[in-house]
Amino acid sequence: MNLRELLQTEIWSKRTTRKILVRSGSVLGVVVVVLAIWLAVEWYWLTPGEHRADKAALAQIDSMQAFESMSQPQFDSMAKQAEEKVEGAKHAAWTIRDKDVAYSLEAYLLLTTIEQEGLRRRREIELKYPPLALRDVETAQEMATSNKQARSTVRVTLHSYLD
Repeated sequence: MNLRELLQTEIWSKRTTRKILVRSGSVLGVVVVVLAIWLAVEWYWLTPGEHRADKAALAQIDSMQAFESMSQPQFDSMAKQAEEKVEGAKHAAWTIRDKDVAYSLEAYLLLTTIEQEGLRRRREIELKYPPLALRDVETAQEMATSNKQARSTVRVTLHSYLD
C-alpha cells in the first residue's frame, strides 16, 4: 500500500462525527434531566417521616408559647421534650428541605427559650432592683418586640411548610 492509497482511506467521516455528537448529547440530556429531578426533590419535597417528626416538634414548641403563665420547672420540662423532638426531626431529615425545616424548628425553640429567659430575668430585676428596671424598660420592650416578631415569622413559615 502506497501513500496515495493510504490518504484516500477515510478514517473520520461526517457520519462518525454526527453519531458521536448525537450519542453524547443524548447522554448529557439524560444527566441534566436526572440532575434537575434530583435537585427539585431536594429543594421542594418534605419526606413523610420528616413531616411527622416536624409536626410533633412544632406542636410541642407551640404548646410552650404560654410561658408567661408557666413555672420554671414546667417550662424546662417542656423545653427538654421539645428539644428531643427537634433532635429527632434533625435525624429524620434527608433532603435539603427537611434540613431547612429542622433547623427552623431549632431556631423557633431557641427564640422561645430566649424570650422566656428574658422575661424571667426582667421579673427578677424588677423585684431586686426597681430603679434599674424603670430605667431600662424601653430597651427591654424593644428587645422583647423584636424577638416576638422573629419568633412569629419563624412560626408562620413553619406552619406554612407543615400544614
